[in-house]
Amino acid sequence: MEYKEFLPVIAFVIVLIIKNLLDLRIMPLFVQYFWWFSARNFLRIKTETIAGQWEQHWESGGSTTFVESTGRHGHPIIKQWAHYCYTETVANQKVYVVFGKIVGEFFIGDWYDKDDLRGYFGTFQLHIKDSKTMEGKWMGHSKTEMTIRCDDWVWKKL
Repeated sequence: MEYKEFLPVIAFVIVLIIKNLLDLRIMPLFVQYFWWFSARNFLRIKTETIAGQWEQHWESGGSTTFVESTGRHGHPIIKQWAHYCYTETVANQKVYVVFGKIVGEFFIGDWYDKDDLRGYFGTFQLHIKDSKTMEGKWMGHSKTEMTIRCDDWVWKKL
């Protein structure tokens, strides 16, 4: 038997594994460590590419914890696998994970404190204006304050 006979089965198994990763919400780990593995060959996916280093700044939404603008500014590196993107950014000495999916001309997803999943977390929707600019909104909730905040979030590719 030649290995070529098994290629469809291997591709099916890989897609099934990836589907399960998505269902179990462990896809952020997959993208974080396997972003370099091309999905185009197996899934025939064409999507906007936003991988690379960005400068991002988010407005405070009235938060008393993030008053200083420097605490809301960072230079994360986005890792991308197919439609899925992962990055980490630092704000006030805390690492926040940003994980989402490119849907059409939008990058949508979740963000959260890497060390305390229920500490400070929320969602975002960024409009991919072009290959170097994303603008949109974040919405978040903190366990210390029972307030949902929302404000602008701007990303510029470096």
